[in-house]
Parts: sequence; C-alpha cells; structure tokens
Amino acid sequence: LMAAYISSLKAKHVKKGLGDIHMTVQSSPPSSKTSFSLQDFFDSYYDENPSLKILAEKPLSDDATQRQKNAAAKKAATEVANTRRVLFGDDDETGYIAHAMLSTWKMTFKDSADQDIEDIAIDQGGPLKQFKGDCWKQLNSLSIPVGEKMVRLFEDGEGGIIPTRDDVLEHKIKSNIRSSKEEVEKATERAKAYTRAVGRIMFNSFQEFDTHAVPRSTMLPIFANLILRGCIPGDENYERDDVLKHIVPLAPNPEENVIKLHIDKKVDEDDDNSKLWNPDSIFEQLIPDEFIRSRSLLLGCLEDGLSVGGKEKSSALEKGSGLAAAFRTIPLEALQKILFGKSTMTLEDVLAVLEPEYCKCEGELEGTDDDLSVQQKGQEQFFEGELKRYLTEEACKNSDFLEDFVQFCTGSNYLPFASPGEKAFKIIVEFNFTAPQPGCHPLAHTCVNTIRLPGTLMYFDDYDLFHDKMEEALAQCSRFDMV
Repeated sequence: LMAAYISSLKAKHVKKGLGDIHMTVQSSPPSSKTSFSLQDFFDSYYDENPSLKILAEKPLSDDATQRQKNAAAKKAATEVANTRRVLFGDDDETGYIAHAMLSTWKMTFKDSADQDIEDIAIDQGGPLKQFKGDCWKQLNSLSIPVGEKMVRLFEDGEGGIIPTRDDVLEHKIKSNIRSSKEEVEKATERAKAYTRAVGRIMFNSFQEFDTHAVPRSTMLPIFANLILRGCIPGDENYERDDVLKHIVPLAPNPEENVIKLHIDKKVDEDDDNSKLWNPDSIFEQLIPDEFIRSRSLLLGCLEDGLSVGGKEKSSALEKGSGLAAAFRTIPLEALQKILFGKSTMTLEDVLAVLEPEYCKCEGELEGTDDDLSVQQKGQEQFFEGELKRYLTEEACKNSDFLEDFVQFCTGSNYLPFASPGEKAFKIIVEFNFTAPQPGCHPLAHTCVNTIRLPGTLMYFDDYDLFHDKMEEALAQCSRFDMV
C-alpha cells in the first residue's frame, strides 16, 4: 500500500527531463561527530550565503575562458537556488518542489571550494543516507538566530523531541529581539521555514522507507497520529488508553497530572458559572488544546513539509498532512514500524542482519578449489569468532557502539523496516582478497550496506590488531570521504 501510494504520487508530480536533485553540503571538520552541521546548512541556504556559490562549483583556473567561467558560475548559482527552493520555497506554482520531494537526491560533501572532484564521493546512496542520518542526530538542537542568541525549535522529551509551544516560541523571540514587529515576524517565518524543511527531508526519506530510516524519536506517537493519520485525541478511533500512553513524554503520570488534577474542576476558573471538566471534555478539549493545538505553529509546518508541494494538506491542523488521507486506515503501530527505524537497537538486532559473503575478489580468483575451501573456512571462523566477539564486547562497554557500527556500514544509524514479501534488510560482511590488505582497516561501502574485511590472513590471528583497526575505522565514520 505504501509503495503503491508513493508510485501514484510520482506518476502525478515527477517531471520528465528535470532529473535528480543535486545538493552540496559543507563538510564538518574531522573532529566533528557528524559529517556536516545542520544548523549551518539551514542558515546558509536560508540567508543565501554567497559562499555557497563558491562551494557548489570549484572555480576554474585563470586561463579558462570567460565563457567557461560564466557557465560554471551559472551552474553553481542554479544549484544553490534550487536547493534553497526545495528546502524553503513556499510557492510551487510550477510544481518543482513536488517534483523535488519525490525525486532522488544526490549529495556532495565538500571540505572547501578548491577540493578536487576526484576527492568527492559520487552519491550512489551512501552520502544521502549519511546526510539524512546526521540531520536526525542534530534535529533536537536545530535553532533560529534571534538577535544575538539562538532559539531552539524542539525540546527534548522522554522517547523523542517535542516541537516548542507557540507561546514559548513567541516569548523567546520577543525577549531576544525587543524591537520592531517586523523583526518578530521575520524570526517567526524563519522558524516556520526551518520546520517545513525538516518535513520535506522527512518526506523524501519516507518514500525510500526501506533504505532511509527515520528514527522514531523524531516524531512522538501523539504527533505521528496527528500528522500521518489526521487522528487527534477525542476522535472515536483514538483509544483513551493509547492517548494516556502517548502523552507521557509531555505529562508524566497523566492519570494523576491530567485526569485527577482537572476532573470536576471548573473549565474557566474565573467564571462562576463555568462548566466542570469531565472525562469526555478532558479527552476531547483539554488534552488536544494543551498538547496539540498549543504547538500548532510548528506542527502545522511539519504537516506542510510532509504534503507534496504543500498542496495536498488541509488548512485544518486536525486533518494532518497530505499523507493522512492515504494513511488514516493504517494502524499507528504499523506506520511506525514501516516509516521509522528503531531508535534503539540490540546486539541481537545487529547480529540478525549480518550476512557474510566469502572469497570475493575484484578480478579472477586464483588458486584451486581446495585452496579456496581452506580460505573460506578461515573466513567463516573469523565471522563467527572474532567479529561477533568484537560486537558483543564493545556493545557491553558503550551504549552508542551498535549505532556507530551500523552507521559505519550503512551511512544510517538506524535499522530500516522491510515489509512482508520484500528482501529483508542486510548488512553484508564481505571477505575480499583484493582490498583491504591483510591487517589493514576495514572498508565500508555505505551505498550497498557493506563492510569489507581482508579475505586472507585476516588480522594474523591477532584479535587486538583487529580491534584497534576497527576502532580507528569507526572513529572516522562521522565523515563521508573517498577511502
């Protein structure tokens, strides 16, 4: 059903001849834990930072013709303009944004404008997964510049992030600007644009749900129900027990802090003739007002971003995003399983997706069948022994280890869902006679979810050597380079 719906959208909105969507991202320094800064990425494109045009295309040498220079400058400026339009555009009369949201994105990571093209990874899927994975890692800290300070758009909650309340956002903006109404409106528009852009990146991930997992922590169940299904507390198909479970990140112990706190109390404390809160009014009015409608500014922008070109969204917050019309009949639990990767993973989860491929080689295999049989036996022993020992021991030492290992192999730090009938998601452990050389660092090919290990001599029966080489390789997995 999901695949059919995405196909119908592509048939309607993807324009022939426009091709893939190309974006250039400024790489983070090697010491950074992520491949790029989401904050700088949004700020630069929103403000149309002139340096983006330099970054997008390496300047030609002085002896190049003026015509070549002009063509390169035009190409760079077009790429920057199109990226800004995809992220922050709000006028889609030509249908370009809808086309872009449903098209394949190609990411280029560059350290500087003069970086040689040979040093830049060609995006066959890996750089894009790295980009999206690092987006979700940094989402909780995404902010807008207001005066001399930064105002966060999301709060940290139990199990995920929470869009900031309208009144809190307004207060923080006004307290940091203290100037004209126009400046307050500009800051508010930036907040809306950033949140809408998050929705568009998320939508592009949803259409590739089997490879580009979005962590559940990016959208708590109460917001997922609203945005993806148009289902709000008080609806007849939203069970009250589920509502109470879903508002725990917003109101711990809701039976005490919401139900008992308000039951039989006046709705309007200043009105002597006010009605009293009862179970129906608490679920149908108080809870939606307090936890949903109070965040209508940013939730509405997420809905906009998750609606193709913004045209398929209802004007009413309660109707959800453009996806809701198709997804309302799908249970929330199923949607979460399909669209969102597991925010946490166990050792068993990781071991279950590992699939060894033995005796691989870039050219023709050399040696007799008996020789290869001996080699494969050694590789099998290494897979079942040293590799699984390493994963088991490091997972016990470091709670982030499994996430780092999966990101090294796939470019994404979440395990995606594979729908029934589809090939299950796997991380290939390839033993290759060509590269890497015996004792050298493991290699990752994130475009095809593969970790490559030496095919012979492995690590000379030295577990400590393998451990050290693996650790050094993982330490570099926050960057996407040609290795």
